[in-house]
Amino acid sequence: MLRKHTMALSLVLFAIAVGIGAVGCGGGGGSSSTTTDTTTGGTTGGGTTGGGTTGGGTTGGGTTGGGSGTTVSLTGMLFKMEGTSTLLPLSGADIAIGTASSTTNSSGIFAVNVSPSATALVTVDAPNYTEASATVDLSTATTLYLFLQQLDSNSVELIASASKSQKAAPKVVTSSDGSTSITIESMSLTQDIAVSVTPYTNPNVPPAVNSEDHGVTGTVCGGADVSFVRSDNGKKATLTEIGWNTTDPTKNMITPRSSKVLGDKDAETLNNLASQGLVTLSLWYYDMTDNSDKTWTKAGDAQVEFNPTANGGNGSYNLASASGVYLNVLYPFVFAYESVIVDPTITITGTVKDTSDNAIENALVFANETFVMSGTDGAYSITLTIPFDSPSVSLLVKAESFFEDYSIVTVENNVTDYALNFALAPISTTATVSGTVTNSANGSPIEGAIVTMKNPSVLTSVESIEYTTDGGDVVTGVAVGMNPDTHYYWDFKKPDETTWVSIKHGMGSESMNFVMNDELLLSVLTNYATADFSGIYDLQVTAVDESATLTEISQGSFEVIFDKSKINMTGSLTANLGTVNIWGGQNVGFFFATAGQNATFEWTASLHGTYAGVTANGTDSNDLPTYFIVPETTISSGDLVFYNALTNFVTDNFGAIIQDFTPGTSYLEDTLTLTFGVTASWTINSIPFSGSATADIDLQGDPTSMVLVKNIYLPASGINTAVMTAVTDANGVYTFEDVDPILSGLLTIKAQADDFSPSPTDAVGTLVANQTVTVNFALDPIAVAVTYDWDFEADASDWDASGLWHTVTNPNSIAVLPYIVSTLVEYPDEPKIDKDFVVLTITNNYGYGDLTLDTNGDSTADAWGYVYDWNYDNAFTLDDTIYLSDSQGSNELPISSFTDTNSNGTIDAGDVLIVTVTDTASTASVTLLAPSTGTTVFWYGEDATGTFIGADTPLYSGDGTLDTTETNALQYSNYANNGGTSPSGGNEGYLTSPLIDLTDFANAKLAFKSWFETESVDCAGGQYDQMYVQVRVVDDAGTVDIYSDTNNYTIDTATTNYPNAGWNTLFNLNPESEPPYGGQVAYTNYSSGGVDAVPVWLNYSVNLDPFAGHVIQVRFYFTSNDGLYNGYRGWTIDNVQVLNEDPGVKFTFTQYDNWYYKTGSYYKSAEMFGAKMKAKSSRGGK
Repeated sequence: MLRKHTMALSLVLFAIAVGIGAVGCGGGGGSSSTTTDTTTGGTTGGGTTGGGTTGGGTTGGGTTGGGSGTTVSLTGMLFKMEGTSTLLPLSGADIAIGTASSTTNSSGIFAVNVSPSATALVTVDAPNYTEASATVDLSTATTLYLFLQQLDSNSVELIASASKSQKAAPKVVTSSDGSTSITIESMSLTQDIAVSVTPYTNPNVPPAVNSEDHGVTGTVCGGADVSFVRSDNGKKATLTEIGWNTTDPTKNMITPRSSKVLGDKDAETLNNLASQGLVTLSLWYYDMTDNSDKTWTKAGDAQVEFNPTANGGNGSYNLASASGVYLNVLYPFVFAYESVIVDPTITITGTVKDTSDNAIENALVFANETFVMSGTDGAYSITLTIPFDSPSVSLLVKAESFFEDYSIVTVENNVTDYALNFALAPISTTATVSGTVTNSANGSPIEGAIVTMKNPSVLTSVESIEYTTDGGDVVTGVAVGMNPDTHYYWDFKKPDETTWVSIKHGMGSESMNFVMNDELLLSVLTNYATADFSGIYDLQVTAVDESATLTEISQGSFEVIFDKSKINMTGSLTANLGTVNIWGGQNVGFFFATAGQNATFEWTASLHGTYAGVTANGTDSNDLPTYFIVPETTISSGDLVFYNALTNFVTDNFGAIIQDFTPGTSYLEDTLTLTFGVTASWTINSIPFSGSATADIDLQGDPTSMVLVKNIYLPASGINTAVMTAVTDANGVYTFEDVDPILSGLLTIKAQADDFSPSPTDAVGTLVANQTVTVNFALDPIAVAVTYDWDFEADASDWDASGLWHTVTNPNSIAVLPYIVSTLVEYPDEPKIDKDFVVLTITNNYGYGDLTLDTNGDSTADAWGYVYDWNYDNAFTLDDTIYLSDSQGSNELPISSFTDTNSNGTIDAGDVLIVTVTDTASTASVTLLAPSTGTTVFWYGEDATGTFIGADTPLYSGDGTLDTTETNALQYSNYANNGGTSPSGGNEGYLTSPLIDLTDFANAKLAFKSWFETESVDCAGGQYDQMYVQVRVVDDAGTVDIYSDTNNYTIDTATTNYPNAGWNTLFNLNPESEPPYGGQVAYTNYSSGGVDAVPVWLNYSVNLDPFAGHVIQVRFYFTSNDGLYNGYRGWTIDNVQVLNEDPGVKFTFTQYDNWYYKTGSYYKSAEMFGAKMKAKSSRGGK
């Protein structure tokens, strides 16, 4: 096992005060000799009790000899948290306890002697860092570790008002990363202040959060430090000094929110647990009232909010205070959760000794973010409350001058006490690795560079593999990193067992770095000769390098199931056993139901078939097995019991058969038949009854093929992988101390820093005890990326717009013309209601059912439809294709549910179809989408209609409203549900960028946000309502050769045929193929959300690498190509960027090959077609 050692406490991830048992000495009388019992006392003696009878005679020196003078020592370290887990010493911070004080040295260490006190306030003065002051118990000497973060760079000024006691609200203060905020809905303030919110990156940064007397209840899962300074002098102040009202909570109402969730449960998981009632969430604030104990106080309940528009439209979860719960003070806050199910408490005890069996005192034993220290005999005891579903607890032991050690305790049900001993190897002689990190351009030192040193690891790489056998079968498995000099050990066990069972082992050179499903299955069938094969198994791989210096271990799992498709029932099981009916169930077992009496059932099975050269009939002595009884099953009155569910029926009945066959070998010359029987007995009025019945079940082929392995899980990390990090100082110097020479020749090292290219990974080389290995790095600076960025808030005039392209501010205020909504187009975001359609009559006309329906309860037909018997079962059900129409028009209406009044599963007169229809009484409008960011976008459409139907024409007025002539022309050109015909025919327009200089670009990437809505009829690429993204080169005349991968493209840069001169189409946003049959409907859309779907904002990235070095323009070109089906909301563009960075996708000119990248996944147009299909509409005249 690799023993890891880093600088003292460099991996501590939490803060806690611990007593170490030291006692301060008082002065006293008495001499320094052994004759301290004279009445005159002495001058240098003394003891802990101020002289006492043993410290200098009866006078003991009295008060003049030193008095009681008892003090205790407070020592500790201050760390600054970098990221989520990197700790660095914080020097120069002032620590004060009453009148005593200390300052942390370069290692972050402080020490001070103070008078004993059960509640002492430790004040930390560290400007620009989070609050760390805490109330601690100083009854005895104490060691204190404190953790701070640098304050967030973003701050918001709150302005005082002399004329009003109540400030206008709300005011939002957000962290610089946008994850955490406080919304001040009301406040009372007399002094201008600047407020910042610093989200915690580790659950142990909040001060004293784990304190028994001053901490929170539950597990911290998020929060932030809230700090403020006066605006006039930049200094910290108290709430009293800034005039904050601390007596009337209604004067100050603050709502906290955070998407930065800490711990092992993300916000979505917490939301699921809370909705199931498994956890409760709460909000706490750190009470920092002047001269009071610093204590976490519960503000009230918390909740998880879901914001569907965040994260680029993918949505995100936030922790927030519950409705009506507010913070009333500008103090740090945290969110916590507490399990409703009682989490078990366990105690782990043991000893920490060295390899010579000598006790190690004051060793730190860490477990689940807490720790204890070993006593003088090396003994420790740590009590933990763990999550109820936690399978194990990890323990890490550290002691000065020893290598740390690590172990795992597997938690068992109903077991509370565990024993675990540690033997630490001493650090006898060590080496040092040091060097510098500099700027290669000028040789200047780089401060804050991160240098990483680690040993080679094979378990950091894990992947699923598969291969095809000669017989054509696909075999799957899992592989870890390959090293020919590493010995691999593969083991497994059941979760409730402690002994690992070997699967295989061998060298990497023997291809032992992977395990296949059939190897796992063979091990299970070979080692567990019982009927119970199914379930989850633990999987473990251990990798040991050739010198046995480094050992890695990774633990995962795999699952064994029974394939029920291998079982077929050949006979039916139907019998009347008195008041009990029994049926064969779903081809894989049986179920039965009582008729009101208690009954006991005995299930039996016997084997028939031909195998191993023996014919079995269930009675012969050499049958395998001849007969066996399944355990009895007793059911209560009225129960419905399925004797099946795979684990019951298959394992009980077939498991005993499978275990008698050699895995991988088929003994079957014919199908194996199992005769399955049931005998039931019960009583009625004390009179016994009984009955029995049998049926046959077939096992198809080899019984062992029923057992399958799936869901192999193995994490990509070894628990003993050594990774050490160091950060360079102002001189660019880094140092690794206490490096074990045993790692000589194995370690690698690299350096990286912001704004610099990382170094290659180098070998550290030979390590020699008590010597320093020097490795220097010179990093190349990264050129500052040139970017073009248009958000159209103030820079829209840079772009040239023609046709219906124009800027729109607050586009969601533009509504689609009500005439179009009510008559021409069915928009997916129109308000809908559910309505009862009562079936009056249904007539079967050769596979078609004609329907008449009542929608208003007057028993008269005011809606109609028909049903197509899709599955040819001569019955009409919801599985068939149903078309309904109401008096509003001949629309297909979606059925949301069905009330089967006849309870026969078919649609008959009197049944109710609950149908989703447009809510004609609603006054809600169909509008354009709100901007993705900001307020202004470019839109292809007209304000007067909210579409690109082109009714507001320059021929009449074109003034943003429809006059009478235009309205008449629009209505004359259209009829119900035709999708909107343009009175003036088709239209088109261009949105063209200014010149974009890519002369100095190494890469080029076009990024933009967009949503669109067009027709669904003939909408594929090259058809109608086309949306093109185009590019042209403007700095070369004639032609330009573009090279990409192995393809060459020659593009024309001529400028004589404006506006299409030199423009080349990169791709269009239309689908590659038409929607499937039924998806093309005149009155439904194709949008960025899919077919017949609400539009959504999407992020696009386009590869412009071949144009790097040129001056270009890009444009967005829309053409309807005709005047049909134009009553839709058009095309919107926002946030266009051209960036000097790797686009991450390939380049092509193929117009309909959707190679471009959409945030989250590679976009394939066919995936946007929803399951809702409608009758195909043909395009008139085409």
